[in-house]
Amino acid sequence: MIELTKKHHILFAVISVISYLLVVEGKAPVGEWTVTNQAGRICMKMKMGATLTIPYSTSTGQTTADVYVPTSASPTDYSKCEGDSVSFSLKFFMTLANYWTVGFDYKKSGSQYQLDTISVGYTYDEHLPGHTSIGFASSSISNSDLPKTDVGNYYGCDNVTFDVSGVKLALSNVKFQPYVQDVTTKDFGELQVCTTSSGMGEVVAILIIIAVALVIIVPIVVTIVFVVRRKRRNRQFNYHTQQ
Repeated sequence: MIELTKKHHILFAVISVISYLLVVEGKAPVGEWTVTNQAGRICMKMKMGATLTIPYSTSTGQTTADVYVPTSASPTDYSKCEGDSVSFSLKFFMTLANYWTVGFDYKKSGSQYQLDTISVGYTYDEHLPGHTSIGFASSSISNSDLPKTDVGNYYGCDNVTFDVSGVKLALSNVKFQPYVQDVTTKDFGELQVCTTSSGMGEVVAILIIIAVALVIIVPIVVTIVFVVRRKRRNRQFNYHTQQ
């Protein structure tokens, strides 16, 4: 029984590690924001946890830093939702001189709307330890591979990642609902699951983790089953021998 208990401990440890790997991407704090139109009505509802992975230079070479967008971030004056082209932009880590930003621009055409542009802006400050650059930097992407969603639906998923010209933007607990005015309930519409080639890396990573987990777990389970059966056979053999 001691041998079986040890194998159970190994199995539980492996499962714990795998569980950690599967959720580690979603550890950014999740915030929810709204944007109102000129009439004061909510026309955009956005929910997400966001992590920026920023490459930068130090005195010893290149490195990266993971920076979480805080839930205290607030929409900038650039955020607007009048017309077919709308924008959502957050500002955070504000100083007298500048602030960090994450932005999403949408365009509506017919029965669909598309995430047209993603932009990030950041300053070289204490959030990038040991940085040798100074000032403000920005990155953006704008292409046809970004997600399209049916009007009246919201774009949502557990995790999706975008490469914003070298800056990784990892989103979790995503619920993006621009054009709230097109939703009957004036709230989140029906879910349309994230489908974009930019987010396929997350799916591939999870599949790889699952595959590795199976390679590790299956032999352990087989070994445990073999040990249990062998012990049962030994007990039965000893019983018959004593008789």
